[in-house]
Amino acid sequence: MRCLRSGLTPEDWFELLNSKVFFWLDPKRLNRQRLACGASPQVALVVNASSLLMKYSGLATVTPINTGNALRSPAPRNLTTFVPYRRWLVDGWAYEDIPGTRPRPRSHRPIELTISEAVPDILDYVMAAVPLSPGETLD
Repeated sequence: MRCLRSGLTPEDWFELLNSKVFFWLDPKRLNRQRLACGASPQVALVVNASSLLMKYSGLATVTPINTGNALRSPAPRNLTTFVPYRRWLVDGWAYEDIPGTRPRPRSHRPIELTISEAVPDILDYVMAAVPLSPGETLD
C-alpha cells in the first residue's frame, strides 16, 4: 500500500484498524459505505455521540479521511492520522504529521470517530437501530 507513510506496513495498518470501533460522523458518508456493501442488509445504529464522548473521550480519535479505503487515489496515512479527540478539540489537525503532506486546515471536518478496543456498553448510547434493506440508505 503506497499510501502508508512513516515505515508502516499493511499488516501494521490492518492491526491498527482492527483495534478500533468506527463511527461515521456524516450520514452521506455512511450511505456511500452502505451502498458499497452491495446486497447485504445492514442495521445502522444511531448513537448519541456527545454522551459517548463524555465517557470515552480519552480513548477517542478522529480522522480526516476514510481510513479503511485505500483503493482509488488513497490519501497518505500513518499513525498520526488518528488524532486524539481531546487534542483535536484544542488544536485541530496539528497532531497529524504525515511526511510529504501539508497541514490540514482547522475547518476540515472529521470523517470518522473511533474508540480504541471496544465499547462494551454501546447500547447505553444507541438512540435508534435502523434496519436497511439492500440499496436502502439512512435518511
